[in-house]
Amino acid sequence: MLLSHSLMEYLKKEAVEHGKVVADFTHSLAVYEDFKPDQVEDEKTGLAYSKAVESMKEWLRKAMLVYMAEAHTYTQSSVNLILPSGELSLEVLADTAKSQQYGGYYEEAEMVMTPIGYMNYAVYSFIRDVKDNPVRMFYEHLAKCVKNMHHILIMKGADELFLSKELLKDNSIQDPLDIQRIAFLMEAVPQFFDETV
Repeated sequence: MLLSHSLMEYLKKEAVEHGKVVADFTHSLAVYEDFKPDQVEDEKTGLAYSKAVESMKEWLRKAMLVYMAEAHTYTQSSVNLILPSGELSLEVLADTAKSQQYGGYYEEAEMVMTPIGYMNYAVYSFIRDVKDNPVRMFYEHLAKCVKNMHHILIMKGADELFLSKELLKDNSIQDPLDIQRIAFLMEAVPQFFDETV
């Protein structure tokens, strides 16, 4: 979706601000090798993760509002991202006179399935067009965490490719956020973002 220059600049500026919070998460210890969990570090990581998810959600909300303001044809925008902790679901409805013409019916844009979740095409476009956005930063970090798990396993001589809690535990790999739960999807993230540049 093409946006006016000023709206695209606004989204880029907001991406930088919200990206600072996600950057804090990317510097946390989300995956590490140790015989037992480091509770203090795990709590810091959990807090950084929660803040990153909220910041990502806020940037997405702004992107969806910009999209509806620019499109003038859709009154609903939604995204459902897959997270280690579950899902991030966000829906924005426009309360406009136009939507009232349809008796409260909300028209939604075309939806797209991606490795990070299900979203309307406009949200996908913003994630693609705004290169340094918090969503991209967040998922690229999760993908790196999955890669780190595989590297540790390879160094330990493990030949199992499918990540599981049991495999990580047997090899003293700590995963406090339970990233292994979505590891298969995260392995497709680098290619997904390479294709969207």
